Amino acid sequence: RAAAASGDAGSVGCPSRSSAALAIPDYINACDVVTLPYRRGPVIDMASSCKIAEYLYCRRPVVATRTPNLLENFAEQATQLGSAICAPGDPVDMARAISRQLQDPVI
Repeated sequence: RAAAASGDAGSVGCPSRSSAALAIPDYINACDVVTLPYRRGPVIDMASSCKIAEYLYCRRPVVATRTPNLLENFAEQATQLGSAICAPGDPVDMARAISRQLQDPVI
């Protein structure tokens, strides 16, 4: 109110989102496959990633590691992804899942 009363209403309100943040869907949609290569650990196992939701919202083929974050917070989507889920810390399994998503995408 004080800013509005003083005539400085331009500085009142929420800051706008940066152009980089607004471009995130464009970056995601430019990918043939998106990955979520999480490790297992006591901290990350309790986390909830918004990146998973962003990828699913953009309807891009996803490859993700089998972690509690994915399995508990996105159980239905994890089941649908099937063989696009790979073992944490296993780059060979990640490569297999990426190849699978490139050949026959599950979205």
